[in-house]
Amino acid sequence: MKPIEFTHLSKLNDLYPKKTVILANGAKFVYLDLPQKDKLNAANVLYLHINRDTLKCYIGITIMKAGDRWGAGTPYRNNRHFGNAIQAHGWEKFESYILAFAENREALNIAEAQAIAAAGGHKSKFTYNISPGGDIVAENDKAIVGIFLPTGKVFDFKSGADAARKLGLGSVDYPMNVARGEMLSVKDWWFRFKDDATSMPPALWGESLRLQKMREINSKPLVGINYKTKEVRYFPTQQVAADELGVNQSEVCAVASGNSHSTGGWWFRYEEDKDRPMPTLFGTLATRQKRDKKVYAVHLKTGMKHEFPNCTLADHNLEIHVGAAASVASGGRVSSHDWWFTYDPSQKPPNAYKWDLVAIARSKAVIAENIEDGSLLRFDSAKSAAEALSISRSMINMIIKGKRKSAKGYTFREA
Repeated sequence: MKPIEFTHLSKLNDLYPKKTVILANGAKFVYLDLPQKDKLNAANVLYLHINRDTLKCYIGITIMKAGDRWGAGTPYRNNRHFGNAIQAHGWEKFESYILAFAENREALNIAEAQAIAAAGGHKSKFTYNISPGGDIVAENDKAIVGIFLPTGKVFDFKSGADAARKLGLGSVDYPMNVARGEMLSVKDWWFRFKDDATSMPPALWGESLRLQKMREINSKPLVGINYKTKEVRYFPTQQVAADELGVNQSEVCAVASGNSHSTGGWWFRYEEDKDRPMPTLFGTLATRQKRDKKVYAVHLKTGMKHEFPNCTLADHNLEIHVGAAASVASGGRVSSHDWWFTYDPSQKPPNAYKWDLVAIARSKAVIAENIEDGSLLRFDSAKSAAEALSISRSMINMIIKGKRKSAKGYTFREA
């Protein structure tokens, strides 16, 4: 089967190497092999999220920076299928790809619909998409009606984007999310499509709805089990459990919801969660188990390698400041005292150190556009562009900042 490709949508796609990825339905998609920083900063793109275990995917488009749109999965929480999958498996179970840049939103709409169909179609066992994409997703162009819930006043808007801008809602997608039923309301506003005469605004929303849900959760009966004595007790509410055991009600809620192991030596589950297993560890042992994640260290100057049970021991044994190993391993820093750290033993260390490594980390890829023919060249940094085109680095930086228009027939921008 020939790989499915969308790189014809923009000249920018020619600047990056291409690879392929296979999806749950057996289709192969071409994607751009972008550095992580470029991937997160990519805008006007067709993108793909794949579950590493099942290969089931979600396909989307965004005109904003991809990293801002993805937001570690949080922006998808109101998507019934994909949001539930992220909550069940964790965002770390999904791999994200940029399939292509596009020149305009219309091209993205068409490509999205084609990609979803090629991946198995919406509402299928192969994808998390709940709509076919394209024109259906581009409902921001449809007229909508907005109701300000505290007063009941009704307003007409020519589109979702129009409503978002006039009301200062932050994202042009919010009004359409509400109109499609993916969100209940946004900032006390409820929306419906103008041709939808049957949908009705909610009786409760915002803080009132949150409080009602909290009351419902807090009033659910609980089962409490003592870790040491194995005593089992039943409580009608969280507050009763907290009062009788001398613990905080919010801590009882955290344990019952699965966000904490224990409080006061007790574990809790809601009575209806009969199949939920009790953890084997609690307290400091549970915390230590969660914290202990093997980390690998490489000295960038000498090539010396070490392996540590956790970052705390790495900091101590290598006599570097507390938190340094974790900061490097998580990508917050490039190195510490010439030591590089990773949680993945297959990951290769950088081939530079000290200020050379910092310079690499700080350098931003740039695109040079030939004014005469419109051709594009991509460089890893302004320095490499300056060397290749015999243009001073300061001149390139001035063009990028908008202080000059061009130099030697080229204009420049950050990739």
